[in-house]
Amino acid sequence: FRAGAYLGFMIKREFKPLHTLFANISRIRREVGDADVPIHVPRSTFEKTLTKECSKEILKEKIGAIYYRLEKHLSETGGLLPVAWKALVKVLYEWVGRWEKLSKQCYNFTLEPSASDVVRIAKQAAGISAKRISDEKKRGLTS
Repeated sequence: FRAGAYLGFMIKREFKPLHTLFANISRIRREVGDADVPIHVPRSTFEKTLTKECSKEILKEKIGAIYYRLEKHLSETGGLLPVAWKALVKVLYEWVGRWEKLSKQCYNFTLEPSASDVVRIAKQAAGISAKRISDEKKRGLTS
């Protein structure tokens, strides 16, 4: 079991359009340099993708979906969920940090929400889910 590959898969799956956009920008940047990236990925395409895929509400949904999927994949009794979630949030922070840097370098664009905002959203997602689990236990809905 390779945790890094699994976490990367989870993020790519939920953030596919953003991952594809920034992987493409990164590849083009390596081939032709920062200045020519907007020729290959027009600013309008870049901004349209971000508007559609990167609002705070959409990120809350996507991060919540990742947490829910991790909950399903990892048993509560094994104690892996908090460890895996912390690792996933770290990877997500690194990826969004790279996306912020690429946005600034290639388009002079400030990515919102920022990588720090994404960490806050992830902490809220885990907290909301933990509260739901706790409430279900109190009501006797879970084993």
